[in-house]
Amino acid sequence: MNNMGQPTSLRKDQQQALKQAGIRPAISGWLVLLGMALFFPIGFILLFIRCFKHWSKRYWHANDLRLAGHGFIFTGIWFILLFLIGDSGSVNPDPEGARSASMIVAFIFIIPALICYFVASGKNKLVQKDYMTYGKLASEKRVVALAELALFSQRREKEVREDMKYLSAIGYFPHHTWDPATLTLVGNSSFRPASETSQTSASSAQESAAAKAHTAGQGSAKTVDCPGCGAAVTLSVGEKKQCEFCGNVVSYS
Repeated sequence: MNNMGQPTSLRKDQQQALKQAGIRPAISGWLVLLGMALFFPIGFILLFIRCFKHWSKRYWHANDLRLAGHGFIFTGIWFILLFLIGDSGSVNPDPEGARSASMIVAFIFIIPALICYFVASGKNKLVQKDYMTYGKLASEKRVVALAELALFSQRREKEVREDMKYLSAIGYFPHHTWDPATLTLVGNSSFRPASETSQTSASSAQESAAAKAHTAGQGSAKTVDCPGCGAAVTLSVGEKKQCEFCGNVVSYS
């Protein structure tokens, strides 16, 4: 997601699918930033409303935190400009004092902005980890219930339901479809459990290795003359065989 609330790491068809599914920010990030630029309390009020509406929609949380960081930066710039303009228009301007005040304001607002960016990064990693957890569970079962997904990921069912809506819209599950009516993740006809796929792959690898060994063994076979009677005996690598004519043991060499 970019800072304005629109997906940037998704393909165009996925972005379109999100719009069709009604998945969009409660309040546009541009509108929030515009409110902060005009009068910062308005922007923060809009941001608060947006975050409240996104409470269970975890795919927006990191983006909302980054937007809050931008809000602190905008507010700091707003105050710095206010100090500088006020000083330049005063009867006895104090450039040094204005610069000092600007540095203090910048420090006050940059710190929370950096904290917001840092927490946003952690939130994003946590959400992606949960998505991988959902994928792992789905790879093992054809039908996965909402309660099972919530238990497996240790998340509230309301949060998981929103996650499924989002992931289903972007096609995160290649062989499953989210059914909102039954609240289950259902595998389609092409689904094969990961354990079954692994067993099939292992069996194929074993058969291939055995076939190669058999072919190699056949390719190394040769005819050896019996040391007792001179009869021709066909042997594989390392094989020993008793001559059927004189009884002597013939070895591959």
